[in-house]
Amino acid sequence: MFTNPIYYSMPFFIGSFIFMYILIRNSTKVNNYVLGFSKFIQKNSFPSYSQNEYLKFSLIRIIFGLVLFYRCVNIQIYLADDELFNVVGILSISYIIATVLLTVGFLTQYALIYLVFGVWQLGDMILTTSTLGNDIGAMLAILLLLTGSGKYLSIDGEIIKKFTNMSFFFLYPTGNVPSNVIALIKFSAITSYWAVCVYSLSMHLNESAWMNGTAASLLLTNNFAGPFHVFFISLFSSSELAVQMSKYSMWLMMIWYSAILPFILLGGLWKTYIVTWGLLFFTFSFSLLTLGVLPEIEFLLWAALFWSKVGIFNGEKVKVFYDDKCNLCDKTIRFICFVDVFDIVKLKPISKNNDALKALNITLDDAINDLYGVVSKNNNVKFGYDFYLLIARKVVLLWPLYPIIYLGKLFTVGPFIYNEIAKRRIILFGLCKIPSKKSSYTKRNSVEDNCFFQKATSIHIIFLTICYLLYIPAPPLPPVSG
Repeated sequence: MFTNPIYYSMPFFIGSFIFMYILIRNSTKVNNYVLGFSKFIQKNSFPSYSQNEYLKFSLIRIIFGLVLFYRCVNIQIYLADDELFNVVGILSISYIIATVLLTVGFLTQYALIYLVFGVWQLGDMILTTSTLGNDIGAMLAILLLLTGSGKYLSIDGEIIKKFTNMSFFFLYPTGNVPSNVIALIKFSAITSYWAVCVYSLSMHLNESAWMNGTAASLLLTNNFAGPFHVFFISLFSSSELAVQMSKYSMWLMMIWYSAILPFILLGGLWKTYIVTWGLLFFTFSFSLLTLGVLPEIEFLLWAALFWSKVGIFNGEKVKVFYDDKCNLCDKTIRFICFVDVFDIVKLKPISKNNDALKALNITLDDAINDLYGVVSKNNNVKFGYDFYLLIARKVVLLWPLYPIIYLGKLFTVGPFIYNEIAKRRIILFGLCKIPSKKSSYTKRNSVEDNCFFQKATSIHIIFLTICYLLYIPAPPLPPVSG
């Protein structure tokens, strides 16, 4: 979308954006229409379950930065010696620097702007690295830019905490981006993605491999695109069922391409179909095809758009009762607070919560000897090794550890090690007379920003998408026989 020649007209691009910004900022009626539409899509397509969703974008930003860093390092490795110190080498190094800044969250908004308008425009033409992954990456980058993803879990955020007036310099809104405006930003991103899919569909409608359903088998048996091509050659040669399944999958794929935006607007099961098929498609692409980092970027885009509940908010808090005079407990709680991005854990030091312990039938001696986790929704109590299982299941950043901790319990190794350390924790780690301060990621400015820039940019993207769709050449009609 961003590499289409129609957008090389910068006066058109900039002029149309300025017009929309002025219109939304100065016309109460237009602004109300935009807000009304954003509330509709928030209710129907992009519901918000938690005020902590803004932290999700920061987490996605970090992963996105790492994915792009991996890609740009690979580009750097394959440069010829005579390219290292000319404009190609300089651009490649600047790409690496931008991805590092994005990952650590320093000058994040500037890094995102440079990636979209520098690396993935002029840079791609010079480096000859233009791919569909860059176009999808640009959509995700703009979403992260508009939601202020660099404001949290970042160096920018730490600076802004100390110097609040620096928000303007770092290009962040002065307050929070409201959930309905976030829904509008998501809508502009999925509209862009749908436009690319419609373009792909229009190109494939008169390709015989797509229309007769053989495109999937051709991809999977290609020694360049399919890493398991030998296996699939054997499979398709011996199984007619596999051939038929690949054909039907291609026809269903074409339906999915065209239905993305309409079905998401309809919501409900229609939206569930689009989201689920998308996840299956990305998993298929990641596992069975060689497409660079495109599947990873599409997964992240899907997470930014549709991940809003599991692990972020499910109506449950975990109350953690801990001995605030034990060094080991204090270090454990500090680590949990550090990885608890979405504020799932609610701390309950036992020196201040004797009554709460009694209400749960937990003795003071028990609470001193073990960490206790209590799920607020049903007062389900977990302690000892089971406490760590509970925390690993509830805290997103600990999900990768959950299978390991679970296997530790299954083979009884984990509980044994835990009990041995628990018996000697005072001897090994000593007492903590002054408990350390525990941090939280969810402290933020409660004032919501007007977000005129975000609204104008989202509407501008939708307007450009309409222009893009009008620009797509219609596929030629098949010849009429007889």
